[in-house]
Amino acid sequence: MEGRAQRVQGAFIEVDEARAVMNYIRANNDAYFDPEIEDLILNGPPPESAGIGFGDNDEARVNKASTDPYFVPILKWVVRDDNITRTVSISNVQRQFGLGFSRAGKIIDALCAAGYIGDNKGSKSRDVIATREQVESIYGE
Repeated sequence: MEGRAQRVQGAFIEVDEARAVMNYIRANNDAYFDPEIEDLILNGPPPESAGIGFGDNDEARVNKASTDPYFVPILKWVVRDDNITRTVSISNVQRQFGLGFSRAGKIIDALCAAGYIGDNKGSKSRDVIATREQVESIYGE
């Protein structure tokens, strides 16, 4: 069988062609880097992430999540007037803001710890406790 051609299936792209495609993509698209993911890649997971739940670092983790740039916009979105059901879930936040499950979950937990939304009810959405007026008095419109 040596010396015989073998069948290869798939596209073959020269290195120069692949570079040209990558350069075109870089030149014509904005890059978005999630700071949390970048930090995780560069520094590894934080030591407190080994446990389940907040544990002893409850206040520190809530403070970190409440300083997330999405915390206030998500809070204002949660208490909006057209939220007829007055509920919110992690998947709602993921879809509306384009966030991953972990980040959306941390923000939802921080909103709960701050008293803006109710406790976890299993797979059901959480109740919104705060009103739009209360949130606007704290964070403005």
